[in-house]
Amino acid sequence: SEWSKTCGFDCNQQRNRSCTNPQPQHGGEDCFGPAQENRTCANRECPVDGQWAVWHSSGRCSTTCGTGKESFVRFCWPQPKYGGKPCEGPDQQFRECFVRHCSVDGVWNNWSGWSACSSRCVQETVRSERTRSRSCKGPFYGGKP
Repeated sequence: SEWSKTCGFDCNQQRNRSCTNPQPQHGGEDCFGPAQENRTCANRECPVDGQWAVWHSSGRCSTTCGTGKESFVRFCWPQPKYGGKPCEGPDQQFRECFVRHCSVDGVWNNWSGWSACSSRCVQETVRSERTRSRSCKGPFYGGKP
């Protein structure tokens, strides 16, 4: 068989074999040598595979109002050592976040058409006037009028 241990610091390895290929028959002799072999191994670290830790949020959205992105990171811990496998996959990802509505300042709508003159006759002493109006759209979410 293969050696029982290929790394670590216990420094003892063991392997076994059996006399079955072929097994002695019809007066044949048993296999020569021991069925078990022990040896002291060289001290060597066992491989350590990388493992992802849990995701951590940055706790911040990329914007102060409206929709933005929040980042999440994770760390490979323990990091791979002694030939261990690396962590696979991304170490950062993003999620959409919404802080609050952005303030929208008021905006004037278009002027209305002119009204008819206020007086039928235009005399030097009578002043005729026409008017028009417009309205303000907004404000919204704390914007300026």
